[in-house]
Amino acid sequence: MALSNGHAFGILRDDNEWHHEIQETSQWATVTQMHKLFATLLLFCEISDPLKLWESHSEFLCEDILFRKRNLFNHPNLILTQKQIHNYCFEIGRENQLKILKAYLSLTLKTLST
Repeated sequence: MALSNGHAFGILRDDNEWHHEIQETSQWATVTQMHKLFATLLLFCEISDPLKLWESHSEFLCEDILFRKRNLFNHPNLILTQKQIHNYCFEIGRENQLKILKAYLSLTLKTLST
């Protein structure tokens, strides 16, 4: 695969390190931990193509959604479309981003006040 001049000189970055991080972490982390990792990457890392990163790993990131919704709705035979599963997974991602951002801001404010 040929690199563009920008990539060859290290000026432009790709997301390979983030893909690698998600793949490596998925070997031992729970889905909940993976949601938090993904949210952290989105908030604090320079990701050039977040949608591609999501699409590449959405199957693992959304793995437990059907189970969660079946329990939440007390409906063991609940069937969701792939789009519904992804939408629920996005909701969890937004919630995790907010939690992580609040924790980060709280820590930053405590550090600044000391």
